[in-house]
Amino acid sequence: MKSELEVETNFPKQLKMILEPSLSGNNAVKHKIRTSDSSVTIQTEVDTMGQLRGGTDGALRLLSLSKKILEEQ
Repeated sequence: MKSELEVETNFPKQLKMILEPSLSGNNAVKHKIRTSDSSVTIQTEVDTMGQLRGGTDGALRLLSLSKKILEEQ
């Protein structure tokens, strides 16, 4: 199962640097992070629906908080 989150931001490279360490290291949930000039995309791949929900929710919460912090600076 897969999900994909794409968020527009003014700081895609900085956001990727923040997200990568926190979204790596888990064998059950695999995240891939891509950037473009104006967005960050997080792809999540898992085996079960519960893992998909948890992995996507965790990525979305971390992404939301990181984006808010970067844009307030």
